[in-house]
Amino acid sequence: SPCPSKEPKNEEEVIRPAIDGALRAVKTAHETGVTRVIFTSSVAAVVNAQLPNERAIFNETDWTDVDKPGLNAYVKSKTLAERAVWQYQEMEAPELNVTTILPSFVIGAPLGNYYGSSVRKIERLLSSAKPEIQNFGYSCVDVRDVALMHLRVMERPGASIGKRFIGTSGRFMWIPEMAQILSDAYPEQKISTKSTPSWLVRLKALYDPSLRYVVMNLGRRRELSNLQSRELLGIDFRDAKDSLLETADYLIKHKLFISR
Repeated sequence: SPCPSKEPKNEEEVIRPAIDGALRAVKTAHETGVTRVIFTSSVAAVVNAQLPNERAIFNETDWTDVDKPGLNAYVKSKTLAERAVWQYQEMEAPELNVTTILPSFVIGAPLGNYYGSSVRKIERLLSSAKPEIQNFGYSCVDVRDVALMHLRVMERPGASIGKRFIGTSGRFMWIPEMAQILSDAYPEQKISTKSTPSWLVRLKALYDPSLRYVVMNLGRRRELSNLQSRELLGIDFRDAKDSLLETADYLIKHKLFISR
């Protein structure tokens, strides 16, 4: 499921290819004799659940409610694609050994000049284009830890088959916090740290559908547990601040943004 820069007019343009693509890959693998599937999902399939009153931190037992008002097509596509894989395994391929990995906001130095939407958000904070610094945030994870999770799942089938694993450093960072960290580390870049007022974000969301998901999560701290990944996979997650700075350092050294 690509993360579109704009919300599509028809959400099925994002949702249907995600579901069909996931099932096509898993079904083909199963039909050709593959017995082990590791599916990369996203914490988007978790953090829009309704938590019980006694718990404030999301974990692998939580599932996003796709009928929740305000969800964007990307969140729905990630949730429904992962659901489809588990349902296929349960109903049609019980012998298939499935594990799903759910990364949070993935940062860290990219391997080259082509990278995903998470790094592009850091790029926008560094660039001369006026960034939207909303009172919105993410649980973050280093890309190397996400890669290691996939490796550990393959190495430890007894501990991982039939399970979901959240990938997060355990640190939640607000966008204004990220901007301040970058500004302190790179004062010569003159990085803006001025937050966009929440009332203005809500106003813009009236005519910009891509902001509606942001609005429903303004000021909402969505903490994620990495306990299962640490205990069963033995992952010692990197600090998110270090990953953020390594991301920025790569972008600056390789001049991959418009300098101020």
